Amino acid sequence: MSGTLTALGTASLGLGLCVLVVGVGQGAHTAAVASGAADLAALAAADALRGIGPTGTDACALAATTAERNGARLVSCEPGDQSTVTVTVAVEQAFGADAEATAKAGPP
Repeated sequence: MSGTLTALGTASLGLGLCVLVVGVGQGAHTAAVASGAADLAALAAADALRGIGPTGTDACALAATTAERNGARLVSCEPGDQSTVTVTVAVEQAFGADAEATAKAGPP
């Protein structure tokens, strides 16, 4: 009887550790996706502010499109002075809170 309880306890502990590792891995992956999407959206918006790319393109609309193409949604877009822009994006997770990332871009 005690062998059964020990085996059951060990199996439960192993399963719990697996769930924990998967959760941490998912969080790290989602944060990396959010960071990449924020960087790309900020760069695209900064280029649009400088007039690089299609004429008449709204910088924040381009940032939203870029974020969406990279698996995120645009939370905020704030053009600044000297063709800089700060964007914040969010990526949904299956479990837990959304991952957010902020990036700022401008001329070199």
